[in-house]
Amino acid sequence: MKAVSVKAPPTDWLKSGVITKYKQIGTTKTTAQLHPYKFTQTLIEEAESRGAQVKIARVEGLEFDAYKVSGVRLSTDETISVDTIIIAMGPWSGEALSWLVKKSGRAYQLPDVSGQRAHSIVIRPSVPISAHVCFVSLNLGRKFAEPEIYPRPDGEVYISGECDESPLPPSADQYVPNPTAIKNLKSNINTLSPEILGVAPVIKESCCYMPISDDDKPLIGKVPWLDGVYLATGHSVWGILNSSGTGRVIAEMVLEGQAKFADVRALAPMRPRNINRNSQ
Repeated sequence: MKAVSVKAPPTDWLKSGVITKYKQIGTTKTTAQLHPYKFTQTLIEEAESRGAQVKIARVEGLEFDAYKVSGVRLSTDETISVDTIIIAMGPWSGEALSWLVKKSGRAYQLPDVSGQRAHSIVIRPSVPISAHVCFVSLNLGRKFAEPEIYPRPDGEVYISGECDESPLPPSADQYVPNPTAIKNLKSNINTLSPEILGVAPVIKESCCYMPISDDDKPLIGKVPWLDGVYLATGHSVWGILNSSGTGRVIAEMVLEGQAKFADVRALAPMRPRNINRNSQ
């Protein structure tokens, strides 16, 4: 769709005059929104209905029979026997890749995956908000902010932004938002919509860590020198968007020997990479 540039989007909840120009990049016919929690929970329920089992545990290592994966070792001292594993551990995938380095001794060929922290708040305005998702570049004088605003059908509004390089915690239940980042998000929203979004109660403050590969591209495919080991990680901000497609091509690789749904050879784990040192 060709972007259209005008002075202000057709909303009644953004402050008059605060938007100098905008570009429309989609409509309700060409875009959709997924609620991450509801989406992932639905996938889990569907998988369980087909015989999958979900185990909540910390993985501490892998077992191999020569160069074929044979087990997943848990912190509970339990080892689950396997013949195939898919490393889809988000920002913790880098830790798992270190196990493959130890096994193979081929560290120079393995990619790196690290985590970048992003912050979010969820608010509930007292009036309905139109379905305009906004990707904002906000001039604050000495710097720019880039908050993203996602109105939801249930009346909530999700606002995200304020990325930083905080060290990755050992597990997701140890995520701690930066109070300054949360304060900045609230301030940004107050600038954009002081009478509606800016005064809405905040019902959640949170953060997440996005998995970033060393060349900023996803890692999708088989680790060539280990039998039964696949990677599906490093999607950065596009994890939810590309999750289903990634799952499908990985399933095809495991079950049929090659991806048919999409050509993902350029995303193979051992591809030649132009490393982005800023992502390290």
